[in-house]
Formats: sequence, structure tokens, C-alpha cells
Amino acid sequence: MILSVLLHFILSVGFLVYPERGENIKVLQKRILTECGNKTYAEYYHTGNVFVIKGCSLSVLKNIQGIREVEREKIHKIPEITMEKSILQMDTLPWYTRVIHMYERERLGLSGKGVICGIVDTGIDTTDPYLAESFSGYFYDAVSDSSEPYDDNGHGTAVASLISGEYGIAPSAKVAVCKAFRANGTSTDEDILKCADWFYNLKKQGINIQVINNSWGEQEAEYMFRAILSWDSLSILSAFSAGNNGPYGGLIDAPSVYPVTFSIGATTQADTLAWFSSRGPAPDTGIFSNTDYWPTEDWNYTKPDFVAPGEYIYITLPGGNHGIASGTSLSTPIFSGMLCLLKEAKPEIGFKESYRIIKNHAAVRKWWIHYPDTGYGFGRIDIGMLADYLEPKIVYDTITFLSFPDGIPGTYSIFTVDGRLVKRGNTPLYNLNEIVKRSGIYLLNLRTSGKIYKLKFFVVK
Repeated sequence: MILSVLLHFILSVGFLVYPERGENIKVLQKRILTECGNKTYAEYYHTGNVFVIKGCSLSVLKNIQGIREVEREKIHKIPEITMEKSILQMDTLPWYTRVIHMYERERLGLSGKGVICGIVDTGIDTTDPYLAESFSGYFYDAVSDSSEPYDDNGHGTAVASLISGEYGIAPSAKVAVCKAFRANGTSTDEDILKCADWFYNLKKQGINIQVINNSWGEQEAEYMFRAILSWDSLSILSAFSAGNNGPYGGLIDAPSVYPVTFSIGATTQADTLAWFSSRGPAPDTGIFSNTDYWPTEDWNYTKPDFVAPGEYIYITLPGGNHGIASGTSLSTPIFSGMLCLLKEAKPEIGFKESYRIIKNHAAVRKWWIHYPDTGYGFGRIDIGMLADYLEPKIVYDTITFLSFPDGIPGTYSIFTVDGRLVKRGNTPLYNLNEIVKRSGIYLLNLRTSGKIYKLKFFVVK
């Protein structure tokens, strides 16, 4: 309680003020300043249809005509990811890439190209060359108004790496980042509202924001429900982490619990539900019982909606470091990466249609007692099954000779698409056909002079 009071004081929180339906916003804003005093801070955020007011008392606000509801601004905390260990680099492809059949995207020719994925988080550190490449250049600091991208916590960098980093699900997608959470992981309602409006405005300006990842959540807020609907009106898909409140039921974090967005739980290497992953169902009252908001007719309060790998996940950290970590904060960007692939194939697709497609092409395991399930939702994502739905676009590169220029030392690693190491050695590398003994698609990683090259090649014997 004491900590909560201190945070409210330090972060200078105010009130959330919701206007009456049909109220003229500019007229109401002028009325608020007249009643509260011209030194009052009164900022309107259109995606949430809400004012943030500071410097005015609750008793005065409640008596102003045209105000429907007043509530105190809340403090939010980014969920912690559980760091299992730090590592230098992976010896094989991460396990989750095999389970969800990530490289089935290759037979579609999909990589997230042309898609920008928004991230609301602690920021991004672009020291890692893969993240430097995937960063779109769009960064907004809702916390301290810095113009340069940074991440003084690490959570946002880890999230970004799973969308389009070294082993990202959509390697050609770009990320746009809004920093709403501080170094200590805290955020205010206004910080989040600034990000909601920023992404909406970018899309209106013609910037191709197609997906927004939100690896956070805790408390319900009407403004966020409305912000999600505002994003969806522009065909922006949103995904939220279900939370790490397992194994008890009925503890899905908000906004993830809302029926108008994707709620993502976490699975293990054994393809079972992670013990920490929050369980549903959603409440059966209020907006939740309004079937107009249901993504499908049989949704029936199912939360989480889907699950993705979230245990022992390979992530990038600030400073170009790497680690293995767990949490629904990590399963969510894996899901968002898949949304980027879907959006590349079908740019105009909205929430309900995308929900139906993913639901009909998700993996369901025979050991599940119920379907849909309050832990697994409608299933674990599977890019291979999704690929069977999408129209194939086969694109292969053929490489028969590759080496670095003379005098530049480096190392190479060759993998099969299911993650098996074929060969590792030092460059120069001559004639891959002599190294690879069987026909198939292979992945080649080259590292030299601080640079990383990642290529795909197809060998026919």
C-alpha cells in the first residue's frame, strides 16, 4: 500500500475523465478548464475517448456537466520475464521454431516484408545487428520524450527480438516502438494512452502499422477497450499477454481478457501448458456478454484465445547480449510475429476474420480434456497449418559458392530447417553442395567482423 502511494506521488498521476456520449470534446475541455482553473492539465486522447486531468479535485470534476465518469489514474507494472540463463549464441535453432513449424513460411515466400509491427513496452536497444536492421526508425518516448531509441529495462528488446530478431518469426517485418514503461517497469494510464494515439495516428498518416504487440497487462480500463476498437477500425491487429498468474483459474490480465483482442498464453517444450500461464475464462458480465464483441459465435468467454511457446525462449537483451527466459511476455511476440506473416499475405484482414482463420488452423492436442480449454484456448499456433490455408508462393534461392573476401576471418553454421546442425567451421566456405549430402532447404549463418549474415539455400542432389 505504501509503495503504491509513493508511486502515485512520484509519477504525478491524475484522473481519467470520460465524457457523456455525444458531448462536444472541445466545449467540454473548455468547461473543465473554467471550473478547475486555467492551470489545470486537461489532455484528451481520442482512441480511448478519455481526458487525463491533473490539478483539479475529484469533487469539482464530478459536478461538471458533460462528464459521465471519473476514476483515478492507475499505475501499471510490466510483467517480469523469468531469466533462466545467459548465453552467447545458440548452437541449434531454438526449439520453438520447430514446434510451430516456423520455416513453413518459406514455402509461402512470407517473411513479414512490408509489415510494421508496433510494440508498447520499455523501448528497444538496437545494439544487436538484427534489431538494428528490423527497427523501422519510428520511436516515441511517452516517458521522458527522448528522440533516440533506448531500453533501460530490457523487456522491450526481448519482445522485439522474437518478432523480427535473429530467430524472429517474421524476419523481414519492421518494428515501431512506443516506450510506455520506465526502467523500473512502471507506467501510467496516460503513458499507455499516448502510445495508443501515436500508433493510431501513424496508421492514419499512411505508415503501415498492421500489428501491435502488448506484452503487459493487469488492470481493466475502459479506455483500453476503446483504444483496441480504434486500432481495429484501421485493420490493426493487437495481441496481449494473458499474464503469469497460473495455475489458478479466472486470472487473465486485462486488457488481454477483453473479447476484442488476442489473449496469448504460454506452452512448454513438451507442448503442454506452462504452469505460470494465466487461465481463464473471461467474466460473463458487462461487455463480455455482448455477443457483438465476440470474435466468433462459439467464443463463449474463452480466454486465453490461443497459446504459443513461452518457456526457455532464446531472446536478445540490451547491449547485444542474449539469454534464455520464460513468460507470456515472450509467447505473445511469437504470436504477433505470426500475425505479421498473415498480414503480409492478407493486408486488409481484420480482427474477427484473422481470429477465425487462426482458430481453424491451430494445433489441438489429444491430451486436452476440453476444447476450447481455459488454459490452451482454441489451440497452439502452427505456421505449418496456417501455411496449408494460405495460397502458396514458393521462392527458393540457390547458392553453389559462397565465401568472405580473402583475408577476412569468420565462422559459419549450417542447419536443416528443423534445427539440426549439419556443419560448423571457419571461413572461407567453398561449394555448399559438397558439404550438404541430401536434397532440401538449409539455413546458413555467417559471422565476421561483428556482422551477421543469414541465408537460405536449396540443394538438389
